[in-house]
This record gives sequence, structure tokens and C-alpha cells, in this order.
Amino acid sequence: MTSKSYVGALYQIIFGFIFTFFDIRIQIIHFLPDWIGYYLFYKAIDVIGEYEESAKLLRPLIIILGVYNGIIWILMIMNVSVKSLDVLQLFMNIISIYIQFQLLTNISNIALSHHFENESKRLNILRIMNVISVTFVSFPVHWAFMQYVQIIITLFYIVIVILLILTLIAYVKKERA
Repeated sequence: MTSKSYVGALYQIIFGFIFTFFDIRIQIIHFLPDWIGYYLFYKAIDVIGEYEESAKLLRPLIIILGVYNGIIWILMIMNVSVKSLDVLQLFMNIISIYIQFQLLTNISNIALSHHFENESKRLNILRIMNVISVTFVSFPVHWAFMQYVQIIITLFYIVIVILLILTLIAYVKKERA
């Protein structure tokens, strides 16, 4: 296994996180569809799995989420309401949280085995903070008093996502050197 293919897989994961974390849309057109992020995760998982065998176990879950998000993306383009899928969406959010947690755990373990202790430690901290913020952002809660709490949690989530992506980029640069 060459480090070049590992670095390429890390870039795919970074872009996968960008597609899955950020929701940029104009009316019904979603410019960063989640299914592309899951496709990038799928492409990277074999290389990550060469270093951390448990990463390969994510493959079926990534396929499920990619297909599900692809269907939702097509339904939204066709202007079909997906509100009736709230329970299914909650279940898919749980799977997504697990994939993010496990993928970041695998990358952190690889970083540690490559003697990048600081990056591994940062990834572990951000992984936990990401799970906490994603969990709260994913709750389908629409209570009036929760609106302000939801704004704070969303801002916290955005900061964590940006820090996570920047940490992954810094780690890739060190792996490349």
C-alpha cells in the first residue's frame, strides 16, 4: 500500500465530509448532495480498510445511505414531499452518525500508528464533539422554546465541522510530506 493512495483516500473522505456536512441549495436544487459524499466514502473505504480492517465493515451502511440519499435527492428535484419519511430519516441519521464516528476513529488510529499523535488526539476530540453536535442537529424537534437552543447547537456544529475538515487537511499535508 503506497502512502500516495492513502493520501488520495483521505482527500476523498475530506470531500465526502464536505458533501455530507454542508447543505447548500437554491430552492429545490441541492448543490452538495449527500449521496456524492457517500460515494466518495465508498471509494476511499478499501484503502482505509488496508490500514484499519474494521473500516471495511462500513461499506454496506455507506451503500444504504448513498442509495437512500440519492432517492431523496431525486424526489426533492421532482418536488415530491418527503415529510412522511421523518422516522426513516431519523434512522438514517443514526446510521450516518455511526459511520462518521467509526470513520474518524479509523483515521485517528491510522494517524497514531503513523506517529502523528497530536493529529490523532485532535481527531478524537473533534470526533466526539461532532457526534454530540450532529446528534442534536439531527433531532426532529420543533418546539418553540427550542428554536434558540437549536441555533446555538447549529452554530456549534458548523464550527466543529470546519475544525474537523481543517484538522483532516493538516493531517493529510503531514502524511504527504
